[in-house]
Amino acid sequence: ENRARLPAMRRPLLVWPLAMLTRCSLSFRVLCGAARSRAFVASPRALAFSASPGVTARRNDGLSRRQRTQPLSSGSSLGRDPELTASSRQEWWDLMDRVGALPKGFRIGKVLLRFEPELSPNTTAKMHVGVIELAEEPSKTVAGVFTKNAVVGAPVTICREELAKGTAVRGLVTNNKVSNVGVKTGVEDARRIMDCVGKYDTRWKNAPNVTETNASVADPGIFLPASTGVIGWKLPANEMVKALEEELVMFDDGWITALGAAVAITTTDRYPKVASFSLPNGARVVGVAKGAGMIEPNLATMLAFIMTDAQVDKSFLQEALEDAVKTTFNRISIDGDQSTSDMVLALSSNKVAMTSSTSDEEDDSSSSSSLKDAFRAGLAEVCSELAHQCVRNGEGTNHVIRFTVKNAPSDEEEGTLVDLARFVVNGPLLKTCIAGNDPNVGRLMQRVGQFLGERGKDHLLQRATVTVGDVAVFEDGIITLTQDKEKAMREHFESAQLGPADIGLPDKSAGLDYPPHARCVDLAIDFHNEQPILDPVVVLGSDLTYQYVRENADYRS
Repeated sequence: ENRARLPAMRRPLLVWPLAMLTRCSLSFRVLCGAARSRAFVASPRALAFSASPGVTARRNDGLSRRQRTQPLSSGSSLGRDPELTASSRQEWWDLMDRVGALPKGFRIGKVLLRFEPELSPNTTAKMHVGVIELAEEPSKTVAGVFTKNAVVGAPVTICREELAKGTAVRGLVTNNKVSNVGVKTGVEDARRIMDCVGKYDTRWKNAPNVTETNASVADPGIFLPASTGVIGWKLPANEMVKALEEELVMFDDGWITALGAAVAITTTDRYPKVASFSLPNGARVVGVAKGAGMIEPNLATMLAFIMTDAQVDKSFLQEALEDAVKTTFNRISIDGDQSTSDMVLALSSNKVAMTSSTSDEEDDSSSSSSLKDAFRAGLAEVCSELAHQCVRNGEGTNHVIRFTVKNAPSDEEEGTLVDLARFVVNGPLLKTCIAGNDPNVGRLMQRVGQFLGERGKDHLLQRATVTVGDVAVFEDGIITLTQDKEKAMREHFESAQLGPADIGLPDKSAGLDYPPHARCVDLAIDFHNEQPILDPVVVLGSDLTYQYVRENADYRS
């Protein structure tokens, strides 16, 4: 388990010595004598928060150089390469820890528990339960976007209902391993966990820098649920309640980061995913996401949680979130399967006013408008980075495929162009040839031609150019290949490879547990319309490797 064995952090006499040691930047791993520990604090079932082995627990007083403070240029955000990469697992976890500095007014907690699934007797499963909480008061500035699957989990049902009612929200409670979908007691079990987390403010006073909250608040708010994992399994509600009551400790910024929340929702993810953005007024947008397989818009098998301290209203946050999701999370696909549990939730503590500290009264209106524009751009940046990370970290993914549709005819709807890009990246034959670094252009053109032909749009190919990387492979209605082009395409595929070529083969690697670079296999179709009315449409997809088959063949076992 690689976890330090210490008494629960609920004991104040233990908390403060550890706090002093963290301030001194002493590695908790060394303190515990656990050569492979990666916990800030652990108890018999508890927290496993921090970075990878060897990363020191510390306060997060500065912003990482990788935390954006200005949006990138306009256009499709998925068309730009992701910002965050690493050269090792340890470097990635450390980077996620730095990038994940919490916005004002948030704190994080997490517990680890074990249970025996009812439908898989005589086996022991492991579950993380994470809590994201507004530390001082509940908020009604909550927004959400959910799956369009007709079969949904109890958490999706509850979140939709509570957001529609305008219920004050105090935080989120998440779990992996069990998605709580299609279970008769699903809503009851989820609400039991929500209520359990909401009852224990007094215990959380023992954590460093945490004050008593909500004691005098008339409406203490609720915790919205989110679950991911096996469909059809029942939540182990008794075990979850017991672990939360006995083990949960909450930590605010400086003692913990959003990395803890990212870890709590991982299933087949090879590594956690965190992204952040800082506004000029000091407000922060920080997001975490889970997603590796069963990924296809609308949304994916994906949970994403966005935290911000920017003072915005509910309607603005909902609109900004929907706009961001439309061109990011809704334009990624690993395998074409739409999940039952997808959701993106955004929550604001409203701690930072959306005005510039240097503006006078006359400039307040324009300053607020400018900051709101910056917030929209920052939210889109965070969603884009997380979407990139979800595909790069897909089940068995060894190449990210990026298909771009440019200069489309003016009478074509954006939805059709998105469908074209999605249809191409989901082609099994195309995905497998990319996995093998085989630049088989016929598989690409077959997929493009099938889509356009079935819709009576084959005439569009007459002016179109199709490219692989920088190589034009289709022009003036014919495929144009040479030996030099074949070589250039193969090199392009190889440069985009994320891990060993034999990923998933018996006794071979399951893939790297960090993203080593930001490169994609770039495919594009340009319709050469001289007066396009739409921005380029970009969809991200994944290759199809032996490892994808192995993971999904053995998923429940």
